[in-house]
Amino acid sequence: MHSANCNAADLLAVRAAVHPDRPALIEHRDGGRRCLTFHEVKAATARAAGQLRQLGVEVDDRVLLTGPYSLDLYIAVFACWQVGAVAVLADSSGSGRLEEAVETTEPRALLSGGRSGWFRRLHPNLRRIPIRTTLGPALHAEGRRKADAVVDVAVKVAEEHPALITFDSAAAGAVVRSHGFLLCQFHALQSELRPHESDVDMPMQPLLALNNLAAGITTVLPPVGALPSGSADPSSLYHQLTREKVTTASGSPAHLEALAAWCSRQGCRLPLRAVFVDDGPVLPSLVRLLRETVDGRAFALFGQPEALPIACIDFEQLYTGATNSRPGVPGGICAGSLNRLLNLRIVHPHPEPIRLGAAGWAEWEEPRGEIGEIVVTGPHVLPPQSGHDTAPMREIVEGDRRWRRTGEAGWIDPEGRLWLMGSLGQRVRRAGRDWWPIPAEVAAGAVPPISHACFLGDPEGAPEQQAYLCVETPGGRLSETQRQRVMTAVAPTPVDQLVVLPQIPRDPCNPLRTDLAALRALLQEGAR
Repeated sequence: MHSANCNAADLLAVRAAVHPDRPALIEHRDGGRRCLTFHEVKAATARAAGQLRQLGVEVDDRVLLTGPYSLDLYIAVFACWQVGAVAVLADSSGSGRLEEAVETTEPRALLSGGRSGWFRRLHPNLRRIPIRTTLGPALHAEGRRKADAVVDVAVKVAEEHPALITFDSAAAGAVVRSHGFLLCQFHALQSELRPHESDVDMPMQPLLALNNLAAGITTVLPPVGALPSGSADPSSLYHQLTREKVTTASGSPAHLEALAAWCSRQGCRLPLRAVFVDDGPVLPSLVRLLRETVDGRAFALFGQPEALPIACIDFEQLYTGATNSRPGVPGGICAGSLNRLLNLRIVHPHPEPIRLGAAGWAEWEEPRGEIGEIVVTGPHVLPPQSGHDTAPMREIVEGDRRWRRTGEAGWIDPEGRLWLMGSLGQRVRRAGRDWWPIPAEVAAGAVPPISHACFLGDPEGAPEQQAYLCVETPGGRLSETQRQRVMTAVAPTPVDQLVVLPQIPRDPCNPLRTDLAALRALLQEGAR
């Protein structure tokens, strides 16, 4: 163990000491409003930690938290850290995620909220968890605990001690974050978000709400519910945002597109200092929409659950030229400047494990300006984990450094900015050349009346493939003239089959992202 305490709960204690009366968490639910200051959150955390200890939760125990993301859930997360336990967050909207969380983490305690009682009745695995209690105000109610039950000082832990386990939609399994990693990610995010002391933030990603508590920023919890994709009524988001005088907001492209489109239809604007889009490439249509509806500045924050942030760009750069193609590359989306705490390389696309030989990176690294796989390392980059990633496929070992293979393609321009070209697994290979999905999809999506596009190859993973361009239009129709416009727009990208559909299957956790497996199955049905 290190002599210094690396417990992430100490960040909350620091903020409570510096800004005790500043609002920390604001929640609107069931027609009511709850607001706790940083001092009140810290005190509630100490009481909840005391109850966890009384129930028998010990250091290293996994504690499964179910129910919607709420004020009480964030207090419970910090309470788990306070006693040295590991908080496990799983999407309780579906049985598969909860079953996976139980089987993967073997939790010793369950804190259930919202509709979670229904899941206890449904899943025998949840009933077998030895310690069970309700996630809610009763967990940390004032005046109901003995003085000696309050845990006011965080247990001392080392940097490598696990703190948080999540089951992110973009990741294949559990993502384990240590206390040291959370501290590093906190600093990396601060360098990109650059919050003001007076900010009131509405984050639509749970990890950013935890970041706010550590940074001393007031957080207004959105009425999004438990689903990562969110299903909140945009009008509810807007009225809550304006009522609480929110100055900054962040969310996925799906969240922010729905909110900005509602504002555009209503003829109103988002009175925000800054907006951050934090999940996936930002298409030109969203860039234009947010420029038209946000009073302040908008930014795209690129990263993955295991590496956030990687790069960041101001929408003004995207709008004024950062979607142009370089010679020989048809399009792409600019992700912006790299985070200063991160190291990034572009390596040859390779379907097998990459092992550095005597020549080191010279054998694998692409010259600047050439397209390849994005690989990253840094203090806020998680190395592949057993039971989550196939490590040899997802990492490159360089001495004592471990580089994460992102599975995404990109290139670096002369200004040092990262450009995104799409998933390696989605590229089309033919005649020794790779053709990338993002340029084709952006070009096709700009042709009316196309609302969504997906470029992919068949057979999947074959060295020589047919190129499919699937487009979504009202009624699944395109005139011959419109077809020609699409083919002209995506040229010189090869298209063997232009497939027009009334609806392209979407990722249930991100309605702006294609569900590739479902689309391939649909194409196979059509072929039969």
